[in-house]
Amino acid sequence: MSTLEKKAVPTNSATAGSITSHLNRRLGNRKIQLIAAGGSIGTALFINIGSALAKGGPGSLLLAFTLYTMILTLANNSAA
Repeated sequence: MSTLEKKAVPTNSATAGSITSHLNRRLGNRKIQLIAAGGSIGTALFINIGSALAKGGPGSLLLAFTLYTMILTLANNSAA
């Protein structure tokens, strides 16, 4: 066994049982819908970034990403 495998094995079965007993492994309908919406938005964003990269090049894409990140940071700080 390597050192990673030794760390992954719980030493006390009571401890491992108490950790897993608090887990809730159910997804509601709303959570599944949000995961699906996030996946479709991510796919569309990935395709749009590819077309922007082909039209403007990597420099303009980096500049646009930096500006957009700064705007989102300011909006996030204002909301907080």
